[in-house]
Order: sequence, then structure tokens, then C-alpha cells
Amino acid sequence: MPDDLAPDGAVCNASSPARALEPLTVRHIQSVVAQHYGLTVERLLSRSRQFARQRQIAMWLSRRLLADHSFPRLARAFRCDHSTVVHACSAIGGQLEYPRSAPDPRSAPDPRSAPDADQTLAAELRSLEATILATSVPNDNQRAVRAAEDIAHTLCKAIMALARKDPELFLRRTASLLRAVEGPDA
Repeated sequence: MPDDLAPDGAVCNASSPARALEPLTVRHIQSVVAQHYGLTVERLLSRSRQFARQRQIAMWLSRRLLADHSFPRLARAFRCDHSTVVHACSAIGGQLEYPRSAPDPRSAPDPRSAPDADQTLAAELRSLEATILATSVPNDNQRAVRAAEDIAHTLCKAIMALARKDPELFLRRTASLLRAVEGPDA
């Protein structure tokens, strides 16, 4: 058996002990995030403001990786109201989509408002996501959702490439597709 395979077939590196992969669940995501920040899962799930940011990150990752989970279902797992999960996902997602501008020089320095803070957050989220995916096994629903997302992403890239390369052809093809989807009755 190769050195990088655990007895159950899970890939591991030489510096870490062989571990069985866990199912991809909210609890597993909470555990990885808590461990990353040096917390227990109980402290992560506490209502303490001190850990609000870490909790928001765990909620955002749960929503991203478990697309088949509703906000109320995630809220039950985080012991909060669904609107709290919606806010957490908006807060973290908003920082990724709309990075902060340079901080106001008159205000007290805030490490979270540093110009590169959003890039740091994005790198941290990628690292956590990679750890979660490397230590878990997705279920069939999650595999199907991820495959559909990959197909949609590839299709969007191809459509945008066609639109840039030949706008007239793009418009003709789009009109043709719309007629086909609407059917002869429309």
C-alpha cells in the first residue's frame, strides 16, 4: 500500500496520522472552523460577540458547501434564527464581492478595514473550504449540485467568450435559443 493512503483508502500526508473521512455536515464544518480558530464547537456556537465573526464564517461556509440546506435548517444547527444566518451569509459574501475602500485616516485603525483585509478573508475562506473538503466525503446530492454548478460556470464562460468574440453571432444564437425555449405558441 502506498505511503500516502490510509487503510480505508483516504489520502493523507506523511506528517499527519491517517484519519477516516467524515461526512460533509454542518457539524463537520463547525468543527473545522472551530479548530482553525482554536475554539471548541460549543464556544463557536455560543452567543458571545467575541466569536461572532468566526460563527459568521462557519455559517457562510455551511451555506456554500451544503447548498441543499435551507436557512432555517442551518439556523437550527447554529442555534439561532434563520435571519441571523441570512445576515451572516450577506456580511461575509458582501465583503468578498464589494471590498472595502481604503480606511478613513481620521478614524482609529481597525485591522479588519485594512485594504488587504478582504483578500486575507478570501484566502482564509479558500483555506478553510479546502480543509473541509479534504477531510470529508460529500453525499450524492452535494456531488450533483457541485457538478451542476461546474457545468453552469463553464457554460457561462463559453457564452461570455462568444459574446466578446462575435457579438452579432451571440445575439442571433440567443434569439434562436429563446424562440426554441418559448415554443411555437409564443
